[in-house]
Order: sequence, then structure tokens, then C-alpha cells
Amino acid sequence: WHAYYPETFLNLGTTGHSLSGAALSLLLVFRTNSAYDRFWEARKILGSVVDNSRGLSRIAPTALPPQQAHEFGRMIIAFPYMLRLHLTGRGQIPIKDTTDAPDVLPYIDGKKVETIESYFSKPFATLSLMNQILHSKNAQYPDEDPEKTLVMLPQRQILQRNVNL
Repeated sequence: WHAYYPETFLNLGTTGHSLSGAALSLLLVFRTNSAYDRFWEARKILGSVVDNSRGLSRIAPTALPPQQAHEFGRMIIAFPYMLRLHLTGRGQIPIKDTTDAPDVLPYIDGKKVETIESYFSKPFATLSLMNQILHSKNAQYPDEDPEKTLVMLPQRQILQRNVNL
């Protein structure tokens, strides 16, 4: 419109620019603050995931027989990768086609990869596999009563509470 009304365009003065600049700066401050709040919330949640993974990896060897503790530990390693794939919108891409494949595939065997890829949510599938490890008959020590499995060891209760779906 300045081509048709050059005298109006040039005579706006500094008041219009200062008012629009002040409004724009307030908008930017609020937008930056809300973005920082979202970042901080995500950082707290990721920190919680890391802390819980470490806790589970410390408790699993004392609560499960060695073979199941090893399998459970491998699923703990795979979980953050599956969570990242899901949160970055790459959850429906086959695991072998992602950039995370060299890091995560050594920890998951072929049958478990198929199971994980059959779910919509890869993190949920990983937690489901962890839950299956906890409840499998092989996850019991010899002469352990299946009815008292979760009651006998407090560590088992902690594992179940953290992996419970």
C-alpha cells in the first residue's frame, strides 16, 4: 500500500514502530518462556527414565536368575532407543531401517524385533517383553513357589511396580 500512499507511509513516525516493537517483544518473551518450560519438563521426564533404567538394571540381577536378568538388562538397554523412535515420529519405521539399528539390534534377537515391530508403540512393546520376562516360569529360582514369586523377594516387587503396564 505504500506505493499508492507514499506520504502516509513516510509520515507514520516513531510511535507506531515503538508500539509494535513493544508488543512483538512481549510475544517473543512469552513464547521463549513457554518453550523453555516444555524443554525443562521433557528434561525432567528423560532424567526420570534414565534413573528408573539404572535402578532396574541394579535390581534385576538380584531378583531374577542369571539368564532372565541378562535378557531383562538387554530390554532395559533397548527401551530408551524405542522411546526415542516413538517420540521422534519414527515409530512405524522398521528398526533395521533406522539410524539406531547398529546400536540397538545387538541387544534384541530376531523374534523380539518382530514382536516389537508388531506393536504400534515400540516402547510399550519393550515394556511388555520385560513384563513377560518377569512372569515367565524361567524367571523363578529352583524350588520357588509360583504363587509367592512376587512376595518372596522385595526386589521382584520393585521390578514389577516399575515395569507394570
